[in-house]
Amino acid sequence: MESLIDSLDADKWETIDVATKGDGFVEYRVMRQHKEDPKCTFKYVIQKDDNEPKYVFLEFCKPGKDPLKDIGTIEMRLDDEDKITGIDLDGDIVSKK
Repeated sequence: MESLIDSLDADKWETIDVATKGDGFVEYRVMRQHKEDPKCTFKYVIQKDDNEPKYVFLEFCKPGKDPLKDIGTIEMRLDDEDKITGIDLDGDIVSKK
């Protein structure tokens, strides 16, 4: 299985360990995925518990690589603009630089 960083631009993202993960990560269900070209940005519909679904954006992906393809549940950290700034997929953790 590929690591998350294999699908992301390593100039903008970095792999981190659990000790440096920090706060702000929340578990979400990934409901739908859409690729937004040509910026290598993916747009996802996610939902937390029984809250309303919302759109979030994952920037700086490698062309043709969807880091969350076939993922149902994942921990993510979002900024105020609903851009993903951190992902934890069963201990495979990346953070925006």
